[in-house]
Amino acid sequence: MVFLEIRILKWFLGLNKPSKLSAAMQIYQVLPLSKVNQIVGKDICTTELGKTLCGTFLSPLGNIKNLNFTALPEILAYVPAGASINTLVHYHQIIKNGRFAKLYFGTSANPSKYGSSRPSLYNLSKVTSRQAIFYSEIDVFVNVTDKLKLKTN
Repeated sequence: MVFLEIRILKWFLGLNKPSKLSAAMQIYQVLPLSKVNQIVGKDICTTELGKTLCGTFLSPLGNIKNLNFTALPEILAYVPAGASINTLVHYHQIIKNGRFAKLYFGTSANPSKYGSSRPSLYNLSKVTSRQAIFYSEIDVFVNVTDKLKLKTN
């Protein structure tokens, strides 16, 4: 998912953080699971015309030749499952700052949460459970460079 900054709206409302904007608009979740997804997957994407429409819509996610249209109703029964605004803000912070750190709440809130004005990096050496990252050379979600970087940490 791409994080979009709405500069004019933020300026107009006097808001400098996306979480403040979402709170002002009472939006706390993005892309929640809905009946619409299930209907689209079950009733639309399984028809011949629907396969073309759904394939066009899903093509930015990868090569639709690899898409299993038979499984699409099952996939869309659970996807998208939604994400909290804080999760999206956290992803944005990680990408923007290039640091795999805890969520930044601001200079006034960070000291009480973390004991520091800057959130600490996640210590991946403390992760002892086995992990697996599935990816391919044409994966639009997992960058090969990032995968190799995670593997070395």
